[in-house]
Amino acid sequence: MKKVKKTLLYLLGFAALLLTITVIINLPAFDEDLLPEVVAIKNIQAEPFSEANAYPALLAINGPSGKTLKEASEEIRLVLNQKIADTGIDYLTAQEYQSLVGNFHDREWSKTYKSCVSRTETSCMSTLVEELRIKPIDSARLKEQLHRYNEFIQMQQFKDITQMDVTTPMIGYSPVLSIKRLFLADAYIKQSSEQFLLLWNKDLSLWRTVLKNSHFMITKM
Repeated sequence: MKKVKKTLLYLLGFAALLLTITVIINLPAFDEDLLPEVVAIKNIQAEPFSEANAYPALLAINGPSGKTLKEASEEIRLVLNQKIADTGIDYLTAQEYQSLVGNFHDREWSKTYKSCVSRTETSCMSTLVEELRIKPIDSARLKEQLHRYNEFIQMQQFKDITQMDVTTPMIGYSPVLSIKRLFLADAYIKQSSEQFLLLWNKDLSLWRTVLKNSHFMITKM
């Protein structure tokens, strides 16, 4: 019994010692100065999203049918700006994302055409062009998405959210990039060379802006 009590006292003493050490090393006197780049990130303040910012549009393009990209983007932009004004938070919760954007709206057409990655498959676009020649686009949803994408690439500014937590929904890039490839392949077939190159240049310019201005790794990938 004495050994048990002695052991218990040793354990309590050891726990008290660990607690004391933990408290001491977390005192301000032991803090190191943050690196300048960490301070810069820490001090980032959420700012309202402007009408020219393509971030709300990048969210809205995956949303439900029935609205133009401008209308859907404006709805998201107003929600984000109101949150910034009220709380300083600049991102959508999972519930807000589900309400404004939702999921799986493009299942109807997503399996109709080849899904490929242009940067890893050299024949990706030529294969897609041939598919579109054989199976012209007749899906009302996909036609709407292509129209939205055309609106999207007219925007040339991008600033994404400055905050997030583990529950923050991420932008659905996969369907957006599928729309992008179909948009360019369809334009290659239907537009003149001059018009196609103009659209291609706008598309390239906007995505360069997105890659440059986003600070999230998933976007840069």
